[in-house]
Amino acid sequence: MGVEVGIPETLVRHLLPPHTPNPKREASMQLQPLGSNQTQLTFKQDDSSLVQVLFSYQTPVAAWHPALGYIKTAKKWSVTTSRHINKWLGGFSAKIVDQKVLDEMINV
Repeated sequence: MGVEVGIPETLVRHLLPPHTPNPKREASMQLQPLGSNQTQLTFKQDDSSLVQVLFSYQTPVAAWHPALGYIKTAKKWSVTTSRHINKWLGGFSAKIVDQKVLDEMINV
């Protein structure tokens, strides 16, 4: 017989990987502002796996996909966008892909 201990959500969020969606939200698509001109889109694929896409300004520039892992655009946009990507990746390495891959990923 175990005892269930409530863990504050702020601690749970700290322990999860950097871009883990809030498990309490069940929406099929979430749009989350991350900072000035930075937004993360999280959506479910047909198989219920989650995909996350980082937008810098209005452009998809990096993503996490269950089959691909972390990916980022090969296109050089600006110093600010590069900063957004590096911050979002949080030290994880990312495969460099053509911008078209990210553009097509959001055409769900």
